[in-house]
Amino acid sequence: MSKRTLLWLNAFFACGHFTGHLFDRMVVVPNWNEGTVDGIMSFHHFFQNVDPGAYFSIFVMAPTLFSILSFLFYFRSHPDLKRVLGIGLIITLCSTASTFLFFFPINNYLFWGKDIVLDPVQTKAFVEKWVFGEWFRIAAGLFTMILAGWAVHLSYTDRKA
Repeated sequence: MSKRTLLWLNAFFACGHFTGHLFDRMVVVPNWNEGTVDGIMSFHHFFQNVDPGAYFSIFVMAPTLFSILSFLFYFRSHPDLKRVLGIGLIITLCSTASTFLFFFPINNYLFWGKDIVLDPVQTKAFVEKWVFGEWFRIAAGLFTMILAGWAVHLSYTDRKA
């Protein structure tokens, strides 16, 4: 496996992460983004056998892993490539941190609780925070995907890569 394969995998997982959040925001979230308890319960009933989290269990950690590996393997490469990978790494790490620190606690209350008893006021507040925060994840995913693609491009223009 060549070092360049890491960059391709980095770009692939960045693309999967971005498109997953875009799909989630455009298709899944409109079914419960009003913030009502009924909307959340409808989501629970629809996803009783499957869970969108199954997709994201891969596309949360894999982009982070390949972003770190790409940065480390190309640390001594051309400064432009290192800069692009570094910026992508920072954005990816921030996005991953926001997932664990911001979104997971909200998801735990809204979707993952075993005995779900939702307070309408708190549910509305959590849904509004989640939907607002999702736009930042989409933007971060778009920038990460662009930077990962740019890194692949730079690896082909850099003679040392």
